[in-house]
Order: sequence, then structure tokens, then C-alpha cells
Amino acid sequence: SHIMAHELIHVRDKDSVWKVLELLVRRILFFNPLVYILAQRHLLAIEMAADEGAVTGTQVSVNDYIQTLIEVVSLHR
Repeated sequence: SHIMAHELIHVRDKDSVWKVLELLVRRILFFNPLVYILAQRHLLAIEMAADEGAVTGTQVSVNDYIQTLIEVVSLHR
């Protein structure tokens, strides 16, 4: 459903490739604190884009989507 849509958006956008590149840059420029700030913002942007795509693509309400995310996270504790 919408959780699967979220993950498929990551696949479609090749987010894993971008995350590997970001990790390489972080490893090379480990001494630069700006790299860590940008990496954090990059991860947030990737997740927010996947969330937005899942909500609009499946036409689920935002409240239902958030509730499902909370349920999924609570299963992994």
C-alpha cells in the first residue's frame, strides 16, 4: 500500500545510489562539519520526497499515512 509506494519511490529515484555517493563524500571530507550538516539535510529531503510521493500517489490521507508510519516504527523497537 502506501508504505510500499514510499519504498518504490526510493527505488525509482535511485536514492541508494545518491546515499552511497553522499557516504563517500562524508568519508573523504570527514574533517569538514558542513559535510555532516548537508548529509543530514540530504537524508531529510530524500525521506520527505518519498513521503510526499507516497501520499499523492496512493491518495491516502496524511493522517492515515502518519498513523501507518507510527505503527511500522513501533514494530521495530
